[in-house]
Amino acid sequence: MSTSNDFVADDTGCTLSATCTDKISGMPINLTGATVNLNWMSSANVAVTKTMVIDSVTKGKVSYKFLTGELYAPLMKLEVVVTDAASKKITSLDEVVIKVRARITP
Repeated sequence: MSTSNDFVADDTGCTLSATCTDKISGMPINLTGATVNLNWMSSANVAVTKTMVIDSVTKGKVSYKFLTGELYAPLMKLEVVVTDAASKKITSLDEVVIKVRARITP
């Protein structure tokens, strides 16, 4: 799993982009017929599961645009879960950690 994103708390135009890859070969996972979910704990310590958009089935590219109140500072730990067409689940081995800067309120 690879990502490259930094965010600001409470923004609603931020998109997390990721590439689902096989840990051993490094090759993208084919997402044909798959569902990809993003899981994290909210700032209130409640489990959150959101469906990601599959941007490229053959290149394993997925994304999620955060909604109001979902981003909180300073760090968020997330995991990606791919459920393939045969209902087999593959969970990211490493946590996805994103830095979220607190909003400056004038």
